[in-house]
Amino acid sequence: MADRTATPTAAEDAAGLYRLPPASRIGHTHLRVADLKRSLAFYRDVLGFTVTYETETIAMLAAGGCHHHVGMNTWDSLGGPRPPLGTTGLHHHAIVLPDRRSLAVAVKRVIDSGHQLTDAQDHGVSEAYYLDDPDGNGVELYIDRPAGRWPVQPDGSLGLYSVQLEVADLLVELEPSGGARAEELADRFRAANAGFAGFVNSMTDGDWAAPCPKESKRAPQRRFHRGVGERCARRPEGGRGACRRRHSLANRCRPRPAPGRRRR
Repeated sequence: MADRTATPTAAEDAAGLYRLPPASRIGHTHLRVADLKRSLAFYRDVLGFTVTYETETIAMLAAGGCHHHVGMNTWDSLGGPRPPLGTTGLHHHAIVLPDRRSLAVAVKRVIDSGHQLTDAQDHGVSEAYYLDDPDGNGVELYIDRPAGRWPVQPDGSLGLYSVQLEVADLLVELEPSGGARAEELADRFRAANAGFAGFVNSMTDGDWAAPCPKESKRAPQRRFHRGVGERCARRPEGGRGACRRRHSLANRCRPRPAPGRRRR
């Protein structure tokens, strides 16, 4: 097989065969912000980035080993409003943590700072927690799962799904014995994020449907989840709890049909 990441021939280029080398990556995100000091207080003091360069109108921050992972400026946005919903632009940028305990520390810092999480999702390939920065840009804090555990569909493509996570299950990483402290942190999260369950994650909107994993604590039966809307309170027979996803009214939570049986 030809190396599609090498310099393509004219014919390959015309046929769209070229692909970026596997070692390529997104190096950084650069944001337009309204208030540089306010944004620095969030990315530096809450999320823990280190400032590597700063002037009155621009700043660069990194998590180590790089000149910057996040840049921000006020050149054309000083004092500007948040972009309204329904417009194009950045949906979110994602910060990957090295392990689950580091993720728990980061999420706890968000809770302690008074910022609200907007969602928490198991995507099969990752465990992700979402919030907004002061300018309304979405931020994802997540860990990747080993590639060997990624869900795969019969055609070989990723079988991504979205299952609601309970933040208390993550915070137990900071209190391995469980107990009152972990529950206290979870209670503080729930109190500060009263509207948490109403968040609409566009990845689970409308047409996207995928089965939940068998091992999911929140959905003991394999289920297809479609869209968001009214909370599904169905309790699977013999299950440990009700399904915690939100569905459109026309697409309630349904058990996956047994092998060999067709869904009617």
